[in-house]
Amino acid sequence: MPGANDLGRILNRIDGRGYKAYREIRGEFELSSGSLFIDHVQGDPYAAPSKLRLRVPQTSAALPAELFDNPVRRLALEDLLARRVRDSIGSRGGDRGGSGRNAPIAVDAGAQEVLQRTALVVTSGWVEVRLEVDLPAAGRRIL
Repeated sequence: MPGANDLGRILNRIDGRGYKAYREIRGEFELSSGSLFIDHVQGDPYAAPSKLRLRVPQTSAALPAELFDNPVRRLALEDLLARRVRDSIGSRGGDRGGSGRNAPIAVDAGAQEVLQRTALVVTSGWVEVRLEVDLPAAGRRIL
């Protein structure tokens, strides 16, 4: 399976090319702490964001099983973690310039309500966060 270095090489190779070249990054990449799945790549910088999943094995996440051993606890944990991811992204994100939207990374963590969502999933094997990413561009050229 390709790794983070392979993804970096692809991104360096397509830098400056037309936006459609981003399609080359679709797939799964092994990271040091888990896996990155690039499921959908937006067609141009003004289209709906790309869809990515970051999956970390429970051996790395080390979440105690009692935090998600029944549906109510699992729901509360997933909601809490999704909010923490959103807050972490917000504190580091912001306008990065270029074309498209001003929020380059987002997770649908909801508002005040604690509801079942698909933004973050916890299983006995892994923890997965599902992100929307606005890939960087200058006009219709890859940055």
